[in-house]
Amino acid sequence: MLGPLYNQFLIASLKFDIKHRQKLYERECQDEGHLQYLDNYCYMQPGVLPVLDFHDQNTSHSTHALHPFAAKFPPQLACWAIEQYSQPGETVCDPMAGSGTTLVEAWRLGRSGIGFDIDPLACLIAQAKSTPIEVGLLSEHNRRLVREIETASECFRMNIETGVFPDGWLEVDGRPELPNLDYWFTPQVQVGLTLLKRAIRAFETQPAVKRLWYVVVSSLILAKNSVANARDIVHSRHHHFRHEQIPDPIDRFCRRLRQVERQMRAYSEGGTVPRRGYADIHCNDSRNIPLAAGSVDLIVMSPPYCNALDYTRAHRFAVAWLADVLAITFNEYVIRGEAGLLARIREVIRK
Repeated sequence: MLGPLYNQFLIASLKFDIKHRQKLYERECQDEGHLQYLDNYCYMQPGVLPVLDFHDQNTSHSTHALHPFAAKFPPQLACWAIEQYSQPGETVCDPMAGSGTTLVEAWRLGRSGIGFDIDPLACLIAQAKSTPIEVGLLSEHNRRLVREIETASECFRMNIETGVFPDGWLEVDGRPELPNLDYWFTPQVQVGLTLLKRAIRAFETQPAVKRLWYVVVSSLILAKNSVANARDIVHSRHHHFRHEQIPDPIDRFCRRLRQVERQMRAYSEGGTVPRRGYADIHCNDSRNIPLAAGSVDLIVMSPPYCNALDYTRAHRFAVAWLADVLAITFNEYVIRGEAGLLARIREVIRK
């Protein structure tokens, strides 16, 4: 259970708007550690009042920009908390890991990172971002995958152009359970995304590499300039958007692989701190985490904006396309999200 950990370890639950400097002030003195509670969000030592304003800094370094995610935890803030309150070789936990910012920063700083999140897509993204991959291997497998995709694209050119699935594809791959699929994804985009998934599934490589590729597919769907007939899906309600030209998910995927390679190189090879730890993510409810008391040295988290953002709605397009990868059906995902929303409403009513 997470509860006892809150009594043993410093909680750096740091939430703020990076566009505006927050006024930090001392609120009340804590017990034995004589920590100060600042602005309802972070515990700090007396007299330590850093300026936590990162709006001029790069928040997309390493793998942080691998995939869009609503209200992401600023990496500089996670980095500051980890450096301030832990030592290299120790274990940092994020019980609401989201897209994995804490895990990435923990590993970059020579700590081990363990995270939990109830959203399977968030777990896939966090694991892909925080798992280092040898860049030479990734580069070689990227090139081979692109060649196989190009060969398949040439073979099925007419199907891609007309949006007609080749014989046998639907029997093997099926269609996403997303309601109004043809409204949100043109037939040409549907064929293109299915071709990408087939190519990734058939390619023999490390699980970490495949995870990374599937996350790239998800990023094409949830990007601000999505291959879906919608824009900025992660941050706003889904409104139909008609592209002037039908998006080409295959071309976008192949171009994204080059960017991902640079991002993974910066993550795996950058920095000066010896990388002695590991990063791991588990799909779990943060209210019931299977961690023994004393098993982590620091908890750093940025709790989700549950009262302002509907993460289930934001992710559902990608979940529909990657349901087999995530081992959850689209309907199960939606029902789980609605159950969580109802639980939050009941809690608010009780209060």
